[in-house]
Amino acid sequence: NPETVHSAMPENCFYECIVCSLDFLCNTGSELDYFIDHIINGEYMIKEHIPSGKKEFDDLINKLFDTMKNTSSGQRFKVLGLLYMIFGSIMDNSLYTSEINSIHSNKSVVKLKNVLAYIRSNYDKPLSLEDMADAAGMSPKYFCYFFKTMTTKTPVEYLNSYRIEKASRSLLNSDTSVTKIAYACGFNDLSYFIKTFKALKGVSPSKFRKG
Repeated sequence: NPETVHSAMPENCFYECIVCSLDFLCNTGSELDYFIDHIINGEYMIKEHIPSGKKEFDDLINKLFDTMKNTSSGQRFKVLGLLYMIFGSIMDNSLYTSEINSIHSNKSVVKLKNVLAYIRSNYDKPLSLEDMADAAGMSPKYFCYFFKTMTTKTPVEYLNSYRIEKASRSLLNSDTSVTKIAYACGFNDLSYFIKTFKALKGVSPSKFRKG
């Protein structure tokens, strides 16, 4: 769903993600646009956990991942078609709801969006709880409650997890030293970076890089 925090903590497995903007699906001029608009606006919410046994849905998701991996001249058309079929399956199986919790009102979502954008733009700089609370226009005490309610994480937990994700990409895609990556991602203490990385990824940065 738009404006929600995506996360996963895999154990003894790997996970794959496809994150896309729904805007580019709204160009049919039909009731399909109406349904997707309601998702974008937060009036409908796709269920976050799809029950097991939905074979059609599982097959479509698996085919979407396979199509994303196999580049071809018709790949874009195939991906677009599969996304529409996935939404068709969501509608057929009632895998969405129009009952939205009041804490996730439009006003709350806007505030969360502002602070998440602030964190993503400034994660490489020293950030205090007060800085993040200011970005949301709240007192630090209420901001902690608000952020935890909206995301299930504390502001510091989210900040650290975002920094670690950025560090992970740098470790895999560059030869930059672990120390330089740590400082470039906003950590000013190498030992704290390594400790946090191991807590979130299960291995040290150097082992993560080696695979």
